[in-house]
Amino acid sequence: MQLRRHSRKPLLFLLSSLCLLVGGFSLSDFPPLGMGTESVLISAVSDGDTLRAADGRRIRLYGVDCPEKRQARGADATAITKRLTLGRTVKLEKVDQDKYGRVVGIVSLDDGSVLQEELLKAGAAWLYDQYCRRPVCIGWQTLENTARKRKVGLWSDPVPVPPWVWRKNRSH
Repeated sequence: MQLRRHSRKPLLFLLSSLCLLVGGFSLSDFPPLGMGTESVLISAVSDGDTLRAADGRRIRLYGVDCPEKRQARGADATAITKRLTLGRTVKLEKVDQDKYGRVVGIVSLDDGSVLQEELLKAGAAWLYDQYCRRPVCIGWQTLENTARKRKVGLWSDPVPVPPWVWRKNRSH
């Protein structure tokens, strides 16, 4: 008996149609699926969204932007990331590489939780919707909205300044 291989075209058509129906997206709006997942030992944390692997690679968290170290709430974001990752082995799903040579990825912790989600729930990060284009980002937006409503972390500040605005103001 010979098994028939199913074509992926109907599945891609279905996904493409669903994206268009739900939000006017097409599959081309999303980056290609991950470049692979690997276990990585975290040896340093630069700030809330930037880590260093024991092999020297720098890792930038995909889809979120934490306050900078010298920015209000930056120390909080850094402390959360250190507490959850420093000296631990995490799963890194590589999504891209940025212009600074950092691996951009999604970091899963040893308990199965996702670092980006933990930061959003704690009010320690913004969803970086300019770059967050994967379907998971929809759920991440919900986590940020919930933290905002509950006034958790940076959302307890009267006027929290997004890091991209803070960086732009500092460069002038």
